[in-house]
Amino acid sequence: MNWSQRLALACDEHAGLKVRRRVVTGFDEIDRTDPEAVARWLTGAVERLKDIVDDSTFERILSDCACTFPEHGIEALRRLREKGATIDKLLEAMENSDERLGWTLYPHFKRRGDQLLVTKVPFDAEAFEAAVDARARRQAYCHCPLVRNAETLMHRDYCLCGSGWFRQLWEGVLGVEVRISVERSVAAGDEDCTFIVHLPAGLE
Repeated sequence: MNWSQRLALACDEHAGLKVRRRVVTGFDEIDRTDPEAVARWLTGAVERLKDIVDDSTFERILSDCACTFPEHGIEALRRLREKGATIDKLLEAMENSDERLGWTLYPHFKRRGDQLLVTKVPFDAEAFEAAVDARARRQAYCHCPLVRNAETLMHRDYCLCGSGWFRQLWEGVLGVEVRISVERSVAAGDEDCTFIVHLPAGLE
């Protein structure tokens, strides 16, 4: 399933058919072999969605477009939580895990009260170190091929899609809704991609 299809399904679920039709319009007409055409369409789709729905629905729809976090990683932490592990103990278990999947199964989270900060590592660390300009750094850093292949910057809110990876993890483990915000995004011209997980107040 490609990104536009995930977006369409999320629009249907959270906002309805009319919103979906307005947001995903035009995708079938673009040249999908042209990264710039795809990037322009994505930016337009994000802007159209933002104009139509409220902020909460906007964030939920885009985060539902994320790739799927491995269920075995969620289940391992969920079992610890059910046995009484605190947030800090879960973070400790993630740091000590020797499991790896892609760049890493469990990202490094830094706790700040009711917030968890996470900065992604580069998709291609060697290419990132060797990059000589902003575009090359962006292409080496970003995990999303739709961003990596584009020359131009994209709408920062597009990266709410990436926030869904972390939302799947924490909602699956804790059994409560969490909100994820985008602090920095290479797709929008920042030096790295940093997200903030907003936990329910007072959660231990």
